[in-house]
Amino acid sequence: MELFEAKITYLKWVEGSEKAKRATETYVLESFNFSDSEAIVTKIIMDDKLEDAKIKNIKPVVFSEIFYDGDATTADDENKWYKTKLSVNVDDGKKIKQTVLVKGTSIENALSVLKLKMKDTLADWDSISITETDIYEVIRK
Repeated sequence: MELFEAKITYLKWVEGSEKAKRATETYVLESFNFSDSEAIVTKIIMDDKLEDAKIKNIKPVVFSEIFYDGDATTADDENKWYKTKLSVNVDDGKKIKQTVLVKGTSIENALSVLKLKMKDTLADWDSISITETDIYEVIRK
């Protein structure tokens, strides 16, 4: 399985108005290949009945881990996805860079989720950066 990022554009009706604007949603998909990713995105478009939807882009992405906030009391629309770059110490003092995707309510919350999920890691690590993404949803198989 690989990870792919897919962007969908569609017409979204503005609440309380008769106007529609073009919206873009970004998905991270766990799939076998580009064709499988396209099938998943097409199913999203059909299931959500997205009007005038187009697949803008599908490209491979690399995340070494994907971490979710385990707090079930948090509404999903309050959560965002954060891309975190890590420096991990491995044998012989070498450092490798890894990118981790973390879901949380804020940068501080995402960092605490990261620390919680990484607490049993044997290697020493440092968070180099953490940035909010425009990822709407992660779909895993």
